[in-house]
Amino acid sequence: MVTELIANDILNTIATMPHLDTLELINFDVKPGFEESFSRCICLRHVLIIPTYIKQSAVTVQRMVIALSSMNHILTRV
Repeated sequence: MVTELIANDILNTIATMPHLDTLELINFDVKPGFEESFSRCICLRHVLIIPTYIKQSAVTVQRMVIALSSMNHILTRV
């Protein structure tokens, strides 16, 4: 499992890849800062996210909805 700091660093790195349009995050730990880091990935068009639901599943879903809704004008497949 990717830790909080590393996960956000990965998303921040992905945000710098202008030709990456598809992203699959599986068994991904959605932690504080996910919304901001994910919203920087403006080149993404297709996203598959299967988060871990170890604890606080309601918070995980809330963070994902906020992140995805902020990019609803960009994403074509979620």
